[in-house]
Amino acid sequence: MKPHYQVRLGEVRFVRNGEWLQVQYPEPDIPSYHFHLGPGLVNLTEQELVDIWNDHLRTMPSPTADYKQLAIEDPMGSPQAEAEAGSGQPVLRREVVRCAIHDNADNMPVIEIDGRKLSWEEFGKLIVTYAGWGMRIAFVPDDELHHEPETEVREPEDREIPGQKKTGLGKKIED
Repeated sequence: MKPHYQVRLGEVRFVRNGEWLQVQYPEPDIPSYHFHLGPGLVNLTEQELVDIWNDHLRTMPSPTADYKQLAIEDPMGSPQAEAEAGSGQPVLRREVVRCAIHDNADNMPVIEIDGRKLSWEEFGKLIVTYAGWGMRIAFVPDDELHHEPETEVREPEDREIPGQKKTGLGKKIED
């Protein structure tokens, strides 16, 4: 079962039942949520419901509030994957993976880890041991793989990349 998450207008369905509100997510593995808003519910707009719902989620205690994720990264020069005993299948040694992205003649991704080029399918087999987890991907220049990039959470304004002139995806022009 997936947890409830903050939403934008139109991402969930709100069903009013008297003074009660039911929040329905489109994903079948996220349960509906019912809560009492009182007689003023009838006068609230959809955007106000979104704001109330998101505020409600922010104030709810997290089931993982006491869990602190520590992602361990292998030092530069150390192998990030090793062969699993018995199967010989490569497995990741840590929770952080530095890799470069290339493409092949069929315009499919090729992922390079520790100098070894993996097809999309091979890369999938490598990370499947983390099925059920989440994954964050930050794209950085290939000579900056060893640095954690600074991140900013906001809606995109355009395709401009900081420090670079505005271009199409995958093209960069230095100032």
